[in-house]
Parts: sequence; structure tokens; C-alpha cells
Amino acid sequence: MIDHSELRKLVKYSKITGLFTWKKARPGVGVGEQCGHVDKDGYVRIRLAGRKYYAQVLAWFYVTGEWPTGQVDHRDRVRTNNKWRNLRDVEPVVNANNRGKFSTNTSGVSGIDRSRGKWRVRITVEGRRVQVGMFSRFDKARSARREALLSVSVDQSSFSSPAQSFSLSARKEVSNGSDV
Repeated sequence: MIDHSELRKLVKYSKITGLFTWKKARPGVGVGEQCGHVDKDGYVRIRLAGRKYYAQVLAWFYVTGEWPTGQVDHRDRVRTNNKWRNLRDVEPVVNANNRGKFSTNTSGVSGIDRSRGKWRVRITVEGRRVQVGMFSRFDKARSARREALLSVSVDQSSFSSPAQSFSLSARKEVSNGSDV
């Protein structure tokens, strides 16, 4: 792994644009040119000292001087947007709940689908899919999903990490409004 001082000698990171640029010329690359490429999964990757790094992880390390403890998540889900205000170091469960909806999703909301004529609400907690409840009204299902996500994170609006597990009692509280 590259150390912090070596990283800062080789590249410059802009917290505003989210881009890395070269400080030193390399074969075929001039000073000030943008670093990295977009990989097949849509993430920016940068090769330094013979090793490939994700740009969002390097951005975290560049700014804080420490490697992330969890996963570096893009708040807006845009994998190439490595602006500092868009990045957060989170537990895998938070990152999993921040992914977009699947192409097969028919409700338009991640974690809500139709099952047996009702709206089924599910979230991912600590790598496991948890069913929140079944609802005949879509608006109730969407509210229940929001409440369930809030119960596993302190403050969803500031994108903090989970404060507690989504316990059975919390599931019951959210599901009380369901018409299972």
C-alpha cells in the first residue's frame, strides 16, 4: 500500500472537483493531466506504485491521512463523482442500502415490490435481507421502508453509519401500520 506522503508527492486531489491530477510527469502523461480511468464497473481506478486503487478510497486517504475503516460510499450513487462532500466511510450495511433499484423493480422504489397482491417492504441489514412488512397501500409501504432505514442509522440525512441493528422490536414498530 502506498503511504500518505508518497501519495501527496505523486498526485493532487481537488475536494471540489473530485479529480486527481499528476504532480510528476510519467511516460505518456504530463504534469496536471487527470489520473486514472473508468473501469468496467463504472469506478475510477488509479495505478500508483504498481497497484490499482479506487479513486474514492484514495480521496479518503488523501484528505484524512487514514485508510477508510469501512467502505467509501458515493452518497449520490454516481461512481465517478469523487467530490469530497459526496464521499462517506460507512459500514457495508449502509452502503448496501444506498444502492439503486434493480432493473426488474416495478414499484420505482428500491426494496419495495408486489407480492400476493400487496406491497412487500424489505431492507438489507448486516448483509441479510429483512422483511419489514406487507402493505395494501404503496404510500404506507414507502413510509415503512423510510422508517426502517432510519432505525438502522442515526441520521439518514447526514448519511451516518448504523447505530443499532434493525431488531425484531423495531420491525414490529414499523410494521404496526401494516395490514398483513
